[in-house]
Amino acid sequence: MDAMSKKSRMGIMFVIFCFIYFLFFHGFMHLPDEIPLGELFWFFGKFGILAGVAAGIFVYLDAEWSSKTTAGILTIAWVGTLITVAFVYGFACVSASFLCFFPFVFFAGVGHALGTMAHDQPLED
Repeated sequence: MDAMSKKSRMGIMFVIFCFIYFLFFHGFMHLPDEIPLGELFWFFGKFGILAGVAAGIFVYLDAEWSSKTTAGILTIAWVGTLITVAFVYGFACVSASFLCFFPFVFFAGVGHALGTMAHDQPLED
């Protein structure tokens, strides 16, 4: 990723996370009224895994990528997506939806840590 500037990488990450978050909110708004707890955890988990993989890939490809950069981009993407979803679906659940951000932060943190650990180890043939 040396050919791309840091702003370009940040922009790409922002767009990726906005897309993941919008898919999450869209699916969340269309969940059935009664859903088994296991299916609800899987719903949150699969989007969390997507966020973790995306964060891990960015860290793995760029050794200088910091967790502060990732956290800032995650937060801005979440707020931007939350505002967009609020205009599309209404402002009724904006404050409750904000709590859904914490699993994404956890998974992105795990992805960031794994990407850092994988980057620090030499690749074997």
